[in-house]
Parts: sequence; structure tokens; C-alpha cells
Amino acid sequence: DITPRNCMPSLHTAWATAIFIHSRNSSRFLRYAGTFWLLATLGATLGFGYHYGADIVAGVVFAVTIEAGLRTIDHDWDRSGIRFVAYGTAIFTAMLLSYRFLSVEMADYAWAFGPLLILAMVSVVYGYMRLTKRWEPKTVPVRKSEPESETEPQPQPQPELI
Repeated sequence: DITPRNCMPSLHTAWATAIFIHSRNSSRFLRYAGTFWLLATLGATLGFGYHYGADIVAGVVFAVTIEAGLRTIDHDWDRSGIRFVAYGTAIFTAMLLSYRFLSVEMADYAWAFGPLLILAMVSVVYGYMRLTKRWEPKTVPVRKSEPESETEPQPQPQPELI
């Protein structure tokens, strides 16, 4: 008789997604723990009926867009980061508006709208991955040159200050 309130977007999913993102550059144990936390959260929120699938999709888009916005600030308002945040915001807004005003149509044509929502979410995640890949520090390989004579010593790696 009592239906629990549903939250849009799923902040359970948003937090689990943020934990998953931040565990990617950690130890193997933390990567596994972050993955487990995300999968367990998704399974629990769907399994216990706390959220619908649409809430979870919106939660992922929400978390990734917020994360990109925060990282864009750290990278001196990078132009590509601003464009991505605008894109993620547009996708998130379109999802919210479609859930509000097109819910009957989405239910009638679930086989069309379901893949479109998943595709929109995947496009935001893919864009985030491309954006953050640009911001990762690049290592320059050390060029090894052949010694001109047998007596010329090889250059030795020099220590760096940390």
C-alpha cells in the first residue's frame, strides 16, 4: 500500500560512479573494491526497487558531468572541458525533460527509447574518457643513441627531485 519515494537521478548511483572513477588510478585492491561497490550499488538499487533503470542512467550522466566540471576547473577552465560539461548538461536535461513529458511515449516505444537512453549515457562516458585521457601527464621515452666509439660512455639516467 505504501510506495517508497523515488529519487531522480539516483544519487546512490552517482556516488558509486564517483567512487569507481576515483579508484581507477589506485592499487589493484581499490580498483576491485570500487568496481564491486558500483556493481553492488546498481544491483541493490534495482533489486530492492529503490530506483528504476532510468534513474540509474541519469545518475551516471549526472556524476560524470559533475566530475568533468570539477576537473575542468583544475585544468584552468580548459575549453574542451567546458564543451563537454555543456554536452553532459544538455544530455542530462534532455533525459529529465523526456522522463517528465514523454514518459507515456517512452513506455509505449520502450525498444526505441531504451537503447537511445543507453546510447546517450555511453556517449557521455566515452566523452569523459577521451577528455580525461588528454589531461593525463604524458611520459617522453628516453632516446637511446649509439655511442660513436667504443670508449664513449653511455649516458646514465639522472636522478630527479621529487
